[in-house]
Amino acid sequence: MNYHEASPRGVEVLSRRYEDIEYDNVLEETRPLAYESEIAQTEWGKAGLWYAIAQAKILRPRLRGPTTLRQSGALEKTGGPKYNPTREIDTVGGKVIRLIMGRINVPALVYIEEEKRWLKFNSEIPGVSVSIAVDPLDETGPMRIGLRVQTTAATIANYGGEFVAGTITSLVDDEMILIENEDVHLIRFYESLKNPDGGSPLVQLEIGSPEVRDIGDARIATLPRRMQELQRRFPIFANREYLPTFGGHGLLAMIRGDIDVMLDPLKGQPWYEAVHWGPMAERVGFSVSDPEGERIDFQNILLNAIQGKELGRVKIVISTHQELHNQVLQSL
Repeated sequence: MNYHEASPRGVEVLSRRYEDIEYDNVLEETRPLAYESEIAQTEWGKAGLWYAIAQAKILRPRLRGPTTLRQSGALEKTGGPKYNPTREIDTVGGKVIRLIMGRINVPALVYIEEEKRWLKFNSEIPGVSVSIAVDPLDETGPMRIGLRVQTTAATIANYGGEFVAGTITSLVDDEMILIENEDVHLIRFYESLKNPDGGSPLVQLEIGSPEVRDIGDARIATLPRRMQELQRRFPIFANREYLPTFGGHGLLAMIRGDIDVMLDPLKGQPWYEAVHWGPMAERVGFSVSDPEGERIDFQNILLNAIQGKELGRVKIVISTHQELHNQVLQSL
């Protein structure tokens, strides 16, 4: 496979309307938080956390004013497929990850979702130690109708595709999650860099145990177009309220205890989405499988993606506990 050489500074800023984003300043402000907070214990956990809080620092204030955001032109299309176009605001994350890779100075392959290609960083250093999949802005489209479900995510794996660290960051509230190997950290981050209580703007929170529910009472997250098909085909989903998303926002809601099941069992997710939500859900302790109950080999999916193989969509069901998971699978 031909990997594209990436220049950390060889990317234009978002647009003239966004030239006020001082990327270098944001990265210098946020790096000490990631590296000195003692929340992240590994080098790649710290790098993932750095990306997460830098994205939050840049994008959260802009997403908190949806009317101003629409008027800014940030949601204008810049290319990509007609059904899922790239918009100006999507390119911020690509800029951030390029600048971070220029500072941590290790060889890596990075897949930026909106660019649909692998970029090779620091190729002058022998070997490729990690692969990083980045979703700079999940659920951009719903911003146009005021649906507040946006997150950003990064999944870091070794060159064999084995999960090393991952982050999901809400861009509509103060939450984020950092996972290093089997350690799960739920974090509140104040992007103003000022904690109202006077402490650090990066605060680790307790993760409670999910409430045990059966499928009749389970709260569900899935994309609206998927829910319409589920309701049409399966009686258990008829007339059911649901969280209209599949992705980081839904997984954070599961961790928080507001959602019990997140699923896309009919059409499935592209590989570059599935490798975020599936592995991180597994490490939180949730039940994850395909609709037939078979384990999904996310490591092999990522390895095949690195090797340039064509990959189909990944049908996926995530539940907070196994008994509920079995009920969902039976209903399908």
